[in-house]
Amino acid sequence: KGSVKVILTAGAPSGTGHDEEQMLRALREVIERPGVIPLRAGVNTGRVFTGDFGPPYRRTYVVLGDAINTAARVMGRAEAGQILSTEIVLERSRALFATTAIEPFQAKGKAELVRASVVGALAGRRVERAAETPLVGRDGELAALREVRDRVTAGEGWIVELSGVSGIGKSRLVAELVATSPDVTFLHALCEEYEASTPYFALRAPLRAALGLDLSASGGEVEARLRAVVAGADAELVPWLPLLGILLGLDLPPTPETSGLDERFLSDTLADVVARFFASALADTPLVVVVDDAQFLDEASADLLRRLSSAAASPRHALVVVHSDPSTAWTRVEDEGVPFVALTLLPLAERHALEIAELVTDENPLLPHELEEIARRSGGSPLFLLELLDLARSTGTTESLPDSVEAIIAAEIDRLRPSDRTVLRYASVLGLRFEQELLSAAVRDEVEVDEALWVRLRGLVDPDPTGGLRFRNTLLRDVAYEGLAFRRRRELHGRVAEAIETGATAAEDEASPLALHFFAAQHYEKAWRYNRLAGDRARAVAANVEAGRFYETALAAGRRLRGIGNHDRASVWVALGAVREAAGLFDPSFTALRQATRLLLDDPVECARVFALRTKARVRQGAYGLALRETTAGLRVVEDVDSAAAVGARANLRAMRSEIRWLQGHPREAIALAQEAIAEAEPVQELEALARSYTALDGAYQMLGQPEKAVHERMSLDIYTRLGHTRSRGIMELNLGVQAYADGRWDEAASLYARAQEDCLRAGDRQHTAVAGANLGELLVSRGELDEAERLLTDARRVLRSSGFTPFALFAETQLARCALERDDVPAALQSLQRIVAEAAGVGHAGIVLEITLYFAQAQARAGHGAEGLEALNAAAFHAEEDAAFLAAPLERARAACLASLGRLDDARIFLDRALRSAEDQGLLYEQLLARRALAELGGGESEEQLRETDRLAQLLGL
Repeated sequence: KGSVKVILTAGAPSGTGHDEEQMLRALREVIERPGVIPLRAGVNTGRVFTGDFGPPYRRTYVVLGDAINTAARVMGRAEAGQILSTEIVLERSRALFATTAIEPFQAKGKAELVRASVVGALAGRRVERAAETPLVGRDGELAALREVRDRVTAGEGWIVELSGVSGIGKSRLVAELVATSPDVTFLHALCEEYEASTPYFALRAPLRAALGLDLSASGGEVEARLRAVVAGADAELVPWLPLLGILLGLDLPPTPETSGLDERFLSDTLADVVARFFASALADTPLVVVVDDAQFLDEASADLLRRLSSAAASPRHALVVVHSDPSTAWTRVEDEGVPFVALTLLPLAERHALEIAELVTDENPLLPHELEEIARRSGGSPLFLLELLDLARSTGTTESLPDSVEAIIAAEIDRLRPSDRTVLRYASVLGLRFEQELLSAAVRDEVEVDEALWVRLRGLVDPDPTGGLRFRNTLLRDVAYEGLAFRRRRELHGRVAEAIETGATAAEDEASPLALHFFAAQHYEKAWRYNRLAGDRARAVAANVEAGRFYETALAAGRRLRGIGNHDRASVWVALGAVREAAGLFDPSFTALRQATRLLLDDPVECARVFALRTKARVRQGAYGLALRETTAGLRVVEDVDSAAAVGARANLRAMRSEIRWLQGHPREAIALAQEAIAEAEPVQELEALARSYTALDGAYQMLGQPEKAVHERMSLDIYTRLGHTRSRGIMELNLGVQAYADGRWDEAASLYARAQEDCLRAGDRQHTAVAGANLGELLVSRGELDEAERLLTDARRVLRSSGFTPFALFAETQLARCALERDDVPAALQSLQRIVAEAAGVGHAGIVLEITLYFAQAQARAGHGAEGLEALNAAAFHAEEDAAFLAAPLERARAACLASLGRLDDARIFLDRALRSAEDQGLLYEQLLARRALAELGGGESEEQLRETDRLAQLLGL
């Protein structure tokens, strides 16, 4: 029968428009409800006064103020079933309503006319404030981003690193780029602080977006859509669907292709598959992947994104990395050859801050001196500036403004009712995004969590597209978390961990969050268990950095526990060493293995096996001298142990010593060590030691120019086939192909190279796949199939260059120069070979330099510069020493070519005879043919028998 005053009191308004929107929506729902007596409403906002009023016998709690009086006057103008609202409420509401303005009217006690409108149906949503505010003071940065966009559209790949402290305007700058690039596809990676240890979490959102799905889609929907899109876009990717499933959080059954993949090359293969997926699924548009809050990016996603942006990745892709730590270079692309630009956003100049303040308050301006004070106090931070403006407009004063955006947020939290503040801080334990079920577990019965709570917290915590809830920004979550006492944090982390563990169908599937929460709760026994498990799961998908963090945390938890044996601790140190090595952290890897060694001194065999791993770590660094020391120490540990396991460990260490001495260029010592290792390994069937020894034997015999003795690698091939080591089998096939090519068995060599490519590719080893391709290219050049050779060599060169396999890349480039020579393009060949020789000299392998110099000298001879060619040959042969033995035939033939170009035909004939004898001694059919052809070209009357031999050699080689 009368009026009802509904007062929402929440201290100073946040300025987000959530309160105003919710009030208007609620009033419309009530007033339009059928069967209710016709109601009317007047809505206003402003400051009020509260307290107990009246004498003691009639004291009552009331809320008074001009804002309430104005609302009553506005309601008095409303008709039944109408909502009238003042303009300030409508301006602040995030939702837009259809409105009809009424005639301004004079109200008692008001100097100015009151302006109000009838609120109609919902008409849409207001554009966010940041998006509607013109970009100010960032012209240079925006121009740089648009230049990158244009380069990407033209077919280039780019990386952009955009850094700056929180609130400086990074997201606004990216939003402007997106808004002005309608012909570019933008995919946004979601980075969460509590998911920074979950491998590939950040890439789930962009991959789902590429599939046309949002984050709320179920696993079944995602799998069905993935299979359909991949089958329609690129059928060759279908066998690799389980790899894409890793990124999408799907557990797809393995295929033969993924089962044979060597875990060391999972990252490379995954990058290839994702690049092909984006290239096929988004083939019609340039692609930009934006990574917001990259400081929370899990390292597996970061590594994959770097690989996608490398020189070998598909063009028309750009990566924009946005993070809030300007002191840290995220992209690390110094050696990748990727076009790269780094932009660090500095605070805005005061004049630009003032300009933004004037634009934002244009319709409801503040006094000039107030704007100037706010611009000055903002320190050039757009976010802080807008928060200060909201605070000034809501309080009506610029006095006593806070000095930081964190202070504003803290004050905003402090103004909440105690129960709401408690819920907000408890929720911060769950991270930036959280589920209501987990929050209920953390809160328990301390505070009631209902829908009304989320209405009150709207603007601080909002619904997330995945169905959960999300803090407004990272700063808000951090400030709320910092407000918790350390003891309460531990208690809450424990509650959350127990809730996750209890609610999970399989606790192993939730190992990552359980590892984090149990360790934060100081429940060290479960932290030890789940961190080990999470590390193993991350290692299985090549997320080596994340795996390393879990193992490190497991060890930290283990130090607080009694009863964990040395073997268990050592196993974690060994696993930590393995993932560090896989991540390229060789020194930290060695440190972890050294810790494992100290724990295994009472187990000589296991200790020796760890010394073998330490040897591998040193070899990976190229520290052959230090690697030999590791084998010596390992052999000392098991020298007095007679068990079969100890004998096998000794054989393996001696085989490793043999390989190292071969790599150091000491073939005779390598042979002696390999033979010792074989004698020990055969009785105990230590197969890997045998395979290593056979490989070192053949390599050493080849180096000594004794290819007839290099007959052991087929046994290595058989061993790796029995062990199921696909990659090692491929490398043996590659080595056997090299020998078959040298022996003139070219059809067999081509078959071996093709099988090597297939096995290495199945194992994910792109580098050795490319090496096999380069060797096949060499064979095709020799056969005169130049077009196909150039295609193979060009592809191989690109992969080898981008992977840092410099010696093999130089080999591929040398064969490309041979193609130019075969086409009589001598100037191009000479220019390429001159550059290649100079680069090879820096590699430090004299044999490689000599092999390339052979072709360089032949090009010099073809160009009429025989003296320069001879000088280069002699210098390279002098430095090669023993390495020159297996190149004796082509070396003498190249010298003959240089002498012939100088007109010294008799001397040239002498060197060709030497080349022919050397080739016959080593059984090199192709070199025999080339020497005989060169002799024929010099003239001098070849006999019928000699001509028949030349023809026989050509037929054997298929020429």
